[in-house]
Amino acid sequence: MRYDILLLDADETLMDFPAAERQALQRTFAAHGLTFTQATDDLYQQINQSLWRQFERGEITRPQLLATRFAKLFEELATPGIDTDAFNREYLHNLGYGTQPLPHALELCQALSALGCRLYILTNGLSGPQRRRIAGSGLTPYLSDIFVSEETGFQKPRKEFYDYVFARIPDFAKSRALMVGDSLSSDMEGARNAGVDACWYNPKGKTAPPDLLAPAGPIRYEIRELMELIDEAKGIQSEIDSTFREAYAALQKANIELGDIRTYESDIRFDFVIGNPPFHLKWYLEDGSEMLSQIYYCVKAAELLKPFGIMALIVPQSFLADTFTDGRLIQAMENRYSFLGQVALPDNAFLSMGAGRFPTKLQFWQRRSGLEGWVPLPYTTKPGLSLTAGFHIQSEAKRIYDCFLEKARSDLEVHKSHILLELAKSRDTSAEFQYKIKKLLYHIKIHPETKSRYTKCCEYLYRFCTERKPDEMTYEEWCRVRITEKKVLSYLRKTLKRQNLPPERDVIALVKQNYHFAYKGYSAKIRRQMDYDLRVKTPIYQAVLENSPERYPGYARLLRGKRRDYENQNKQFTDMKEDPNIARWLSGFVLWDAENNEAIHLNELQRHDLNLVLQKRNSLLQWEQGSGKTLAGIAVGQYRMDCQAVRYTWVVSSAISIRNNWDVVLRNYGISYVFVEKLKDLEKIRSGDFVIITLNKISQYQKQISKWIKRRRQKIQLVLDESDEISNANSQRTKAVLACFRRCRMKLLTTGTSTRNNISEFAPQLELLYNNSIHMLSWCSKLYRHKGKDSHLESHNNPYYRQPIPAYKKGYSLFSASHLPDKITVFGVEQKTQDIYNADVLSEILGKTVITRTFEEVCGKNIKQLHQVPVLFPPEEKEVYEKAMDEFLVMRNDYFNLTGNSRKDSMMKLIQQIVLLLRISAAPDTVKEYGGDTPVKVMAAVELAAGWENEIVAIGVRHKVVLDSYARAIRKYLPNRPLYIVTGSNTTFAKRRALRQTLRESKNGILLCTQQSLASSVNFEFVNKIIIPELHYNNSGMSQFVPLVSGNSRKCHVVVTRRCCQKHLACFRIHCCDDIHIASTVCGNRTVYVDSADIDIERFCHALVYFFQFGINSILIQNTNLIFISFNLVCNQAVECLIINRCLNSSVQKGLCFLLNSIELRHIRLLSDQCGKLGNHFFVVCLISGRLNSEHIILLIQNRLRAVFLFDHNDHIVGFILSSSDITDCLMHIHKVIGSKRQCGADQNTQYHSDKIYFTSGKLKSECQCKQHEQDRSTCCQIFHRNHSTVK
Repeated sequence: MRYDILLLDADETLMDFPAAERQALQRTFAAHGLTFTQATDDLYQQINQSLWRQFERGEITRPQLLATRFAKLFEELATPGIDTDAFNREYLHNLGYGTQPLPHALELCQALSALGCRLYILTNGLSGPQRRRIAGSGLTPYLSDIFVSEETGFQKPRKEFYDYVFARIPDFAKSRALMVGDSLSSDMEGARNAGVDACWYNPKGKTAPPDLLAPAGPIRYEIRELMELIDEAKGIQSEIDSTFREAYAALQKANIELGDIRTYESDIRFDFVIGNPPFHLKWYLEDGSEMLSQIYYCVKAAELLKPFGIMALIVPQSFLADTFTDGRLIQAMENRYSFLGQVALPDNAFLSMGAGRFPTKLQFWQRRSGLEGWVPLPYTTKPGLSLTAGFHIQSEAKRIYDCFLEKARSDLEVHKSHILLELAKSRDTSAEFQYKIKKLLYHIKIHPETKSRYTKCCEYLYRFCTERKPDEMTYEEWCRVRITEKKVLSYLRKTLKRQNLPPERDVIALVKQNYHFAYKGYSAKIRRQMDYDLRVKTPIYQAVLENSPERYPGYARLLRGKRRDYENQNKQFTDMKEDPNIARWLSGFVLWDAENNEAIHLNELQRHDLNLVLQKRNSLLQWEQGSGKTLAGIAVGQYRMDCQAVRYTWVVSSAISIRNNWDVVLRNYGISYVFVEKLKDLEKIRSGDFVIITLNKISQYQKQISKWIKRRRQKIQLVLDESDEISNANSQRTKAVLACFRRCRMKLLTTGTSTRNNISEFAPQLELLYNNSIHMLSWCSKLYRHKGKDSHLESHNNPYYRQPIPAYKKGYSLFSASHLPDKITVFGVEQKTQDIYNADVLSEILGKTVITRTFEEVCGKNIKQLHQVPVLFPPEEKEVYEKAMDEFLVMRNDYFNLTGNSRKDSMMKLIQQIVLLLRISAAPDTVKEYGGDTPVKVMAAVELAAGWENEIVAIGVRHKVVLDSYARAIRKYLPNRPLYIVTGSNTTFAKRRALRQTLRESKNGILLCTQQSLASSVNFEFVNKIIIPELHYNNSGMSQFVPLVSGNSRKCHVVVTRRCCQKHLACFRIHCCDDIHIASTVCGNRTVYVDSADIDIERFCHALVYFFQFGINSILIQNTNLIFISFNLVCNQAVECLIINRCLNSSVQKGLCFLLNSIELRHIRLLSDQCGKLGNHFFVVCLISGRLNSEHIILLIQNRLRAVFLFDHNDHIVGFILSSSDITDCLMHIHKVIGSKRQCGADQNTQYHSDKIYFTSGKLKSECQCKQHEQDRSTCCQIFHRNHSTVK
C-alpha cells in the first residue's frame, strides 16, 4: 500500500514543544518577577497534562482549561495576587516564539515533498501561537495546509475534527492517507475514529494498548526515528525509490560551500554540475576581460567537469534563444560542450517560489572529450520536450532521462574506466600496480560500507594519472608532494578498512566540539536515551564566564588557562602596571644602526607602552607617524621569540611599507629575515626569523600560507603594520589576512590612524585580534537602525547579547548597529555619522585593546605647525564652477564613463558632480571649459615655494591630473628650481629610495607628489615646508602624509596663502603680460612702478585682481594709451582710482567692469571725452569730464551709481547726483568729497557752485519735479538751488 497524503502531528512529532513550552514559561515567569525552577516545571506539567486529557475526553472546554491551569499552579505554589488571565495571555504570546523543529524534521519534510507526497499538519492548540511557531520553523514551504483545532471548532481525537479536515483536502481518499503522531490518546485514537491508517512515532519506546495495534487498531507502523518514515509510509520496501535514498545519503555527506564561483577551486573533477546560473552580471576576469555571469558559470563548470561529464541548467527561455544575437555565446558553449537537449517548463513552474509567469527551461550539456570516434552534437534552439501545467513529476522525469540523459550517462560510465586505465598506462605503471588498483576498486565498489567512497577513490586515481609539475616548483619539492603508486595503494587500502569499523560502545562522555562542550553518545541506543538537557551544547565562552571548571571533567585545566587569558586580556591599559621582568629586557634592548653608526634604544614612554603590550597576547599600537612603530614591532617580535616560545615573527603591510621601510630597516639593523616574494621563499624561513610579506602576496598565496602556519601550530607573532589597510571589510586583502592569521598565537597591530572615516571600520581589526572569541563579546543590550523615509532611529534587542560577535559580514553589521548605525543619504547609499551609541561598551573595548599616542607624547616635542590661508575665488574660476553646478549633464560625458545602467548612472550623478566640483576647486585649468590664466590657487602655491628659495618644499595633491597642472606652473614660473615628481604609477620603489638622497642634495628642490604615493612608512624627514592644495575626505589621509615629508620644524601650509614674495620682481609679470618691463619694486611700501610702451587695459584689469591678493597696495603705470594709472589699496578695497585717458574705449570699459565685479572700489575718477556704460555696480563714483550731457547722467543713474559729482574744466563742481535714502548720508558724502579735494591741493579760493543738485530717493518720489527729463520723474527731483550752502 502507498500513501501520498500524510497527516502530521506538530508538537513532539515535528516541533520541539517541550523546549518551546519551557522557554515560554521562563520568559513569562521572569516578566512577572517570579523564579522558574525545575520543581515548578514538573508541577505545571502534571497539572497541564491532566487538564488536556480531560479536554480530549470532552470533560472540560478549552476556556476552562486555559483559565484553570495557571490558577491551580499558583494555588499549589502558594503565590497569591497573580492575574492568571494576563499570565496565560503572555504565556501564549511567548509560546509563539518557540520555533525549534525536532532533529531531522526539516529534512523529512523536504524528502517526502520531493517524493510527491502532500503534507498536512493537524494539531491541537490556539491558532495564533501554533501558526507562528510553524511559520518560524522553516517547514511551511513543504506543507500543503495547516489545520489547528481552534479554527475547526473540534479537537483531536474527535471524529468531527477529521471530517472537517478531510472535506478540505483536494482528492482525498482514506486509503491513501496516513496519520503520523506521537500521542496515543490524541493522534492514534483520532486515526481510529477517522478510519485511516496510522504511524506511531515512539522515540521513548513506550508500549501501546493492544486495541490500537493492527490488525484491529489503526497503528500499521511504529518508528523510533523520523527518517524511518520514508520507508514505513510507503508500505512496501521494494517500492521505495532507491535513487532517492542514495541521493539523500549523499546529501548528508555533501560538501556545501557558500562563496564566489570565480574564486572556487577544487582538487577533484566532477561527473555532474547542476545549477541555476546568475544572470546579466558583467564579471571582470583576471586577464582584464569581461564576461557575462551566465556564460562564466558554464565556462567554470567545464573546468570542473570530467570529460563526458553532464551539466544540467535551469535558465530563462531567452537564454541562447537566437542564433543571430547569441551566436558568439553559442559558439563559446559548443567549443566546450556537446548539446544534449532542452525542455520547456510551464510559465508558472516556480510560482511557489514567488516567480509567477516566468518562462524557463531545462538545458542539458555534456563536456567534450578528445576520445577518437566520439562526435559532439550541435546546439539547437528548439526544445526537445515541452511540459504543461500540472505535469506528473515522476513520469516526466523518466521521460526526460530516457530522451536526453540515458545515453550521455552511459557514455560517462563506459568511458570512465577506459580513460582511467589509459591514463594509468600513460604513466608507465607496472602491470602489478594495475592489477592491484582494479582489485581494490572492485572491493570498494561492492561493499555497502565503502561504496560511497568509490567516486573519491576514482578521483584520486585520476589525479595520479594527470598531475603535472608546476613550473615554479623545484624538482625536490615536486618529488615530495607528488602522488606515487605507493600513495595510491595506501589510499585505497585505507578506504577499504572502513568495512570493518570498531563496535559501538554504550558510553556517554563529555567532548569538545569546535567551540562547544557536548555530551556524546557512542552508540545509537545511548543516543536515543539521552534527554534534552544532555543534548544541549554549552559554548566554551559560557563555560569560561561561569568560571566553574570542575563541572567539565577532563577540561578543567583548559578552562582555567582560558580564564586567566580572559582576565588578563580584559584589563584596561590604564589600570595595568609594568612587569619588572619585561622592563629589564626592554631596558637592555638595543639595535645598531649601521647606516648612521649609532645605537638605537627605546625611550621611557616607548618602553612603558611595550611593557603593557607584551603582557597581553593581542594589542593595537596607535602611535602617530614618526613615533617608532617599526622599532616597536621589532622589539615585540624579538621578545616573543626570546621569552614566549614564539618561533617566527610575520610582518605584514602594504608594498610601499614593506619595500621602502621594513626591508631597509631589518637589513640595516642586521636582523635575520626572509622577504617572501615567491612560494619557494617559504622554504628559507628558519626558527627565530622575521618574515616580511606584502598584503598583495597574502592575497595571492593565501591557501599556501594558511597551510604553512597551520603546520607550525600557529606559533607565530603577527605584526600588521599600517593596520588601517584592512579597514574595508569587503576587500580581498582583508579577507586574506583574516583567513591566514586570525588563529595565530600573538598579534600586534600598528597604525597611526586605526580608522579612516568612522568607528565601524575598526571591526575587521578587532576581529583579527580576537577571532570572534570570548574577548569579543557583544555587551550591547540594544541595537539601533535608521528606518523610514525620515530616517528615524529605532532600537531593538540584541540577539547576540553576551555572545561573541559573529564573523565577517554578520559581525560587522552587528558592530555597526551597536555603535554607529547606517543612515540613508540623498545619494541612496548608506552613510556613517559620528553619533556613537553604547559609548561605554566601545570605550571599554578600546581601553583594553588600543594604546594611542601622539608624536609629541612619544618624542617630547612639537614639530608641526599648520597654517590655513584661504584665497579669493576669481570670476573666471567661479564661472566654470557655476557651470559645473548648472550644466553638469553637458559636461559629464567629458570627464566620466557611464556604465550603461541608467539606474546606477542616475545614482552616481550627484557623487560625480561633487567630484568634478572638487577638481575645479583644486585646479580649474584641468577642465576644458576654463579660459583663464594660471589658477589663483596654483599661483599661491608657486608664490609660497618661491618665497622658500633656499629650502626643500613638498607639495602633495590627491589626483594625477591636478599634479600635472602644478607641474606646468612650477616649470613655467620657477624654471631654475629642481622639480621631482612622484606618483604611484610612474615611480618604482627603487627610484623612490634613490630620490631621498637626490632631493636632500638639491638643497632647494620641490617634491611634487600625490599624497597616496607616499602614504605609508616613507619618510622624507629633512623636508620642513609642505603645501597641501587638496585635502582628504578624512583627516587620517592627511595625517598619514604630513609627518612623512617633514623634519624638525615643520610648517604645513594648507591649500594657499595671500602672502606675496616681496623679493621677486617676477610676481607682476606672472599675472600680467610677458612683455611688460618692471622698472623697480619698493617692497617696504608695497608699491610697483611699471613702464610699458603698450598694454592691454582689459588684460591689465584682470591682472590687478590677482595682484591685490599678494599684498601690493599701490601700482603706478606709464604708457602711451593709458597715460597714468594710480591705485591705492587698503584691505583689498580701492580708496582711490585715477585714470587719465584720451578715449574711454570698449577695452577700457570691459576692463573696468571686470575690475568693479572683483573688487569693491569706493571712488573712480575719470578724465575722458565721453562716458560709457560701466555696468550694474553699486559704488561711489567721482566723475570728471569736460563734456557730459544729460544722457550720460541718466545712464549713470540707471546703473545704480550711489553718487556722481560733475566738474567743469576748471575743476569746479557743477552738479551732484546722489542715490541714498538718507539726506544726512548724502551731505556727508558731499562734504567729504569737497573736503578731500581741498586737502589734495586744490585752490582754496576755488568756488564750488552748482546750478542743479539732484537727489534720488524712495521717500521723495512724489516730489519729482524734474522738467528737463520727464522720463526720470520717478528717480529724480529738483529740491536744491544754485548755492549748495542753502542745503538744509
